[in-house]
Amino acid sequence: MLAFRSEAHLNTWLSRRNLMTGYIMSLQQCFSLAGKWYPNRSKLDWKRPGAADTQKLFESLDLKGDFWKLGP
Repeated sequence: MLAFRSEAHLNTWLSRRNLMTGYIMSLQQCFSLAGKWYPNRSKLDWKRPGAADTQKLFESLDLKGDFWKLGP
């Protein structure tokens, strides 16, 4: 994951490396995802959520599109 100060900064970085744009998320989306993804992982009884629950989490944070689609 890389952070850029603006879309112009991102585009300059991409063009210098001849790369295409991947998924772009705001810092708020990133912090929201991290806050919901990691809070219980250090607990001994933590269990990985299933694909359906993970998909619901992504959608609840407005993370949609092919990049965030789990499964077929």
